[in-house]
Amino acid sequence: MTGPDLSRAVEEVKRVDHLYFVTLKYTRTADVILNTIKRMISAIEFGTEDVLGYMHEKSRLKEIPQTNKERVVILKRYGLTEEDIDFYNFLKRIERSSYSGREEYRKNVAMVTNFVEVDIALLGEYFDKLRGVINKMEKIK
Repeated sequence: MTGPDLSRAVEEVKRVDHLYFVTLKYTRTADVILNTIKRMISAIEFGTEDVLGYMHEKSRLKEIPQTNKERVVILKRYGLTEEDIDFYNFLKRIERSSYSGREEYRKNVAMVTNFVEVDIALLGEYFDKLRGVINKMEKIK
């Protein structure tokens, strides 16, 4: 028995990879950092939709919730951890907050919000966490 088809989520992860390793290297702006975070959110949401759709097909889930937040929370029962859900909510919080750029077009570019400063190194940690979340989704059967 194979797991859910996460091709949309995997494609988003490829886009995040390109944004992180190529685009950010050359542009070094806070806008690219924000776009990378938005793609990470999209990857998680696509993965969630695909997993829940798969579970609905297999009659393991009666109905799929309307909001992304509820969808992600349901996956806690099937393999995601509280840390994964907190990571998703944290990314959403970053996306919604107002921000400014620090040292744009330079080596130490960062996107500064009122609660976190996302630089290239931290964005790399987020990217690693994203891959971990997608891997957990792939293992849900």
